Amino acid sequence: MNTDGSYGWVVVWATFAATLLEFGTFKSFSIFLTPVHESLDCPVTVVGTVFAMVQTICYLMVPLTGKATTYYGCRCFVVAGGAFNFAGLLVSSVSTSIGPFAVGMTLLGIGFGLSYTPLVITVFMYFPTRFALANGVLTSGAAIGMMVIPPLAELLIATYGWPWAMALLAAVNFNVCACGALVRPPSAIYRKLRGVQDDEDPSGVSNTTQLTFRDRVFAFLKDIPEKLSLDIVVLAPMYNIYLLLWFLNGLVYSAWLIYLIPHAISRGIDSSWAGFLATAGGIGNLVVRVVHGPAIDRGYITAVRLFILLTVMNAIAFYVDLVSYDFYSVLAILALINGAGLGTIGIILMPVAQEVLSEADLSLKGYMLSLPFFALGETCGGAIAGVFYEVTGNYDTAFFFLGVISTCIVVVLITERTFASWSKRGR
Repeated sequence: MNTDGSYGWVVVWATFAATLLEFGTFKSFSIFLTPVHESLDCPVTVVGTVFAMVQTICYLMVPLTGKATTYYGCRCFVVAGGAFNFAGLLVSSVSTSIGPFAVGMTLLGIGFGLSYTPLVITVFMYFPTRFALANGVLTSGAAIGMMVIPPLAELLIATYGWPWAMALLAAVNFNVCACGALVRPPSAIYRKLRGVQDDEDPSGVSNTTQLTFRDRVFAFLKDIPEKLSLDIVVLAPMYNIYLLLWFLNGLVYSAWLIYLIPHAISRGIDSSWAGFLATAGGIGNLVVRVVHGPAIDRGYITAVRLFILLTVMNAIAFYVDLVSYDFYSVLAILALINGAGLGTIGIILMPVAQEVLSEADLSLKGYMLSLPFFALGETCGGAIAGVFYEVTGNYDTAFFFLGVISTCIVVVLITERTFASWSKRGR
């Protein structure tokens, strides 16, 4: 049964709106970094780590929410996610110390985790053969959010102060609940994905089989690796290399995203103009996200080769940053390049998993395990770049370090692809 399209496009646009709000909000944290740091009187490293923690929590929840979605549907999770978003940002807006602020950011991360994965998995159900195209459309919401919400946050902070600005973003993020109300999975694919047979109940246990409580507990514990997609480590050992690469990319992504604007301000760029660097990054992000889906689906470029190309772009941009000084036009071009590269790498995890792992079930497992590794890297990126700033008093060394990491990623990717090609020829 070919389910590509149909009501799936409604789900795609609902996901587009949700990612615009959520990831646009996350990208605006670069604007909030300095005023929150000064208001709460805590180190930049701590604030940067707390902000990076939001997306880390989101992606760490992927295996759990992904599996739960196949049993209980996606709508309730997305609606609950919108409510957590509202609560998290509201708690952070009234915080007077880093402790309560971190609690609010934790709630926000849970909200992102509850809503994002069910939306993407539902789109995957509707587009089993053209996912790259649908993925390019829905993730364009994050690019547009990056263009729109950070400048809006800058305006709100300048007008009302950061607490009221964050409270207004809380109200805006509550609209994720409305996005969730529009989402439903295709019924046939829903049952197939759950593996429910005619003689089974929705829990997946045969009606003719009676299990004791102890047997159920043992069966649950035995299936934990499979439920969390951890068995991909054994089923596809070569994919462990990509898990490491996703960790490194998460580190680079969050460090660039959180410290992009403070980096520009430290070089003497006015804060209002520095905010538009996020818009430049969003433009580059949007362009590549729109074109990458059709390019992959039509065979113009493979997902892994695109991965390599984008990482090379990132490395070059980080190295050029060293000699860009306070030239705003150069910084804007570099932000556009990094936005195109880093922003797109974060959303081609599924196409890369499909290409490397081939089988549909393994691809989904690989995708759901890749996100937690990406997320752990994000937290490390927020902390490491903050440490570089605390030690050197600027972000130049941190950005050079990001370039070195990007170079290492390229070397590993080319080596792995060369080895894979030789292995196929030797069969």
